[in-house]
Amino acid sequence: MLGIYMDTLPLGFNHKQRITKAKAWSQNDIHFFDLPSVTLRYRFIESNSNLKQRPTLVIIPDPPVMIEHYASLVESLRNHCNILLFEMPGFGFSLPKRNFKMNSDDLNEIYALFLKAINKGPYILNFPCLSGLSAAYLIHNHPELACGLILTQTATKTHSINWRKTVDPKNILGTPVVGQLLLRSQRKNMTRGWFKTVLHKKALLNPYSDICNDAYNHGACFCLASGLQGLVTPKLPEHEPVDTPALVIWGMHDKTHKKTVKEDTLKLSKHAQLEEFEHSGHFPDLEEPDKFTESIAKFILHV
Repeated sequence: MLGIYMDTLPLGFNHKQRITKAKAWSQNDIHFFDLPSVTLRYRFIESNSNLKQRPTLVIIPDPPVMIEHYASLVESLRNHCNILLFEMPGFGFSLPKRNFKMNSDDLNEIYALFLKAINKGPYILNFPCLSGLSAAYLIHNHPELACGLILTQTATKTHSINWRKTVDPKNILGTPVVGQLLLRSQRKNMTRGWFKTVLHKKALLNPYSDICNDAYNHGACFCLASGLQGLVTPKLPEHEPVDTPALVIWGMHDKTHKKTVKEDTLKLSKHAQLEEFEHSGHFPDLEEPDKFTESIAKFILHV
């Protein structure tokens, strides 16, 4: 816990100042929702669809991606659904307070409280990568919260633990204190290095890195070491497949998931289908936005 406290305690002490800077940097339609252990930064975009019941697609940007990276995609998605974007605690401008704990149970309680309070359902949860396991766990505990599940670049528990070994083979980031100190000094370089490794569309490298660097300059956080240490562990929760319709999406050029058995993700839901994005790396929704929008539109018709 010492390493995680190194990330969260400083953010808690200057919490109000960072939120003030974040509000000055954020655009007008981005808001902040205060909870006992974290302040979540979110954006809600209302659909222009004529559907009588318009579901809300809930997206947690996959760090270091932030809300701003979704600016173009939401304009096409809003033709089919509402969109609710919020950043994961400890990343972007979703700033933890001093009593925040980086574990699955606490995160899912935060998500449940937030989604109930915002009251924009019915929800389709699109929590990518490791957060996809949180989405399935959240639906398992709160089935009333979601009518659909999108698992983008989400591996099962076993494959997620193996994935951690791929992205941190020497266990440097996974070592408490050492990982936090490394991230603190090399955050911008590691962000660019991550994008360079996992993006299939290299034209996105500079603009995506620039958005992150500008956010960091204004007080954004990137608690990756704490995330790996607190979340990607054998203590990840296990549960039976959820009974919610699910769409599993995999970008096929993600170098960090070469050994992941993509079909295993289907086991997380009793009603899941798999789509492969052949021109994407780790971010298929952002690298192939037209195909992603088309897939979401079709999925919505069946939930």
